[in-house]
Amino acid sequence: MVVRTDFSSEKRWNLLQQVLEPDERHSFTSYVEFVDDPAYRDVAPERFLELVSADGPGAGFLFVADRIALLDDEFPLVVLGLSRYKERGTTFRTCAFEVDAVSGNLSVCHMGFDEFAEAVDPDGVFRGF
Repeated sequence: MVVRTDFSSEKRWNLLQQVLEPDERHSFTSYVEFVDDPAYRDVAPERFLELVSADGPGAGFLFVADRIALLDDEFPLVVLGLSRYKERGTTFRTCAFEVDAVSGNLSVCHMGFDEFAEAVDPDGVFRGF
């Protein structure tokens, strides 16, 4: 799930959605659901911990399209750990072109949240291994 929290540019939001559409560039095929609800305007990633139960159905993480993500050409989305395990509340950023790798590996537990979080570049963004 990619949740929009910045509503300053419809053009940038639409571009992000285009970038995340599955195509031949990606080794994984992630099918993300876009949440475009003004009720989430300016909601801090940590606030989603209060909104999503650790025991509920769904993925153990979500992507947040905040102002930083939508202003940068790499679209560095926040990845927020939601599961009840140690990664709950942990965050890192990933560029849009790595969303499918992050989502695919986390969804099937092929890699752990911490493996991606520890592989971020000095600026805090995961750009691949």
